[in-house]
Amino acid sequence: MLKTFYSFILILVIFSFISPAMAETAGDYLDKGTALYNSGQYEEAIKCYDKALHLKPYYTDALYNKGLALYKLKKYDEAFNCYNRVVETDKNYYEAWHNKGVILAMKKKYEEAIKCYDKALKIKPDYTISLFNKGNSLYDLGKYKEAEKCYNEVLKIDNKYLDAWFNKGCLMGEEERYEEAIECYNEILKIDNKYIDAWFNKGNSFYKQKKYGEAIKCYNTVLKLDSTYPNAKEYMEKAKEKLK
Repeated sequence: MLKTFYSFILILVIFSFISPAMAETAGDYLDKGTALYNSGQYEEAIKCYDKALHLKPYYTDALYNKGLALYKLKKYDEAFNCYNRVVETDKNYYEAWHNKGVILAMKKKYEEAIKCYDKALKIKPDYTISLFNKGNSLYDLGKYKEAEKCYNEVLKIDNKYLDAWFNKGCLMGEEERYEEAIECYNEILKIDNKYIDAWFNKGNSFYKQKKYGEAIKCYNTVLKLDSTYPNAKEYMEKAKEKLK
């Protein structure tokens, strides 16, 4: 299974101190909303963002953060509408383009999602989360070569982007390029030797090559890390049967 992520990027605003007699500004409500969001009070955060927007209707940071809070509440269509309003006001707000893409991808509208990621990348070419998610959408469309190119671009920018290594490994496995898949998982395990999904998929890659002894070692490591990991015990038993 591919690793997919939503980019939660809050707009941080410097808190300003005002006297009690002064009316609260849109920026003050944005700050309050951000504090509430960070404490998990999403409904209350939205109320603050709405107050900010009442004072300043085209306040893109408030709209963006309202979208984040709505997403947390699984109100995806409302979140999408917020991001739409953001980019209608500021076409260079690449985080909003990205988050539009994520919601479209969740709805399996991969072509539309890719267009949004491309908008974000046109503004910020090194935005690795958009490159990564674009790769995921291409993968879901079965466009493996293009997806691989995206993962490679991510890794050129950040060669410790573990989930890009992982998804590239999954892609290699789909194409029966098992040795290359193992290389990807090894890159992950150099950095994080407890990345359990990499151990499991590495084991599967060995199994597919009939290297059952190596596969068993990987499944053993998986079970040491998590004795309840789905399919690990079953696959290890199958590998042992093959060695008999």
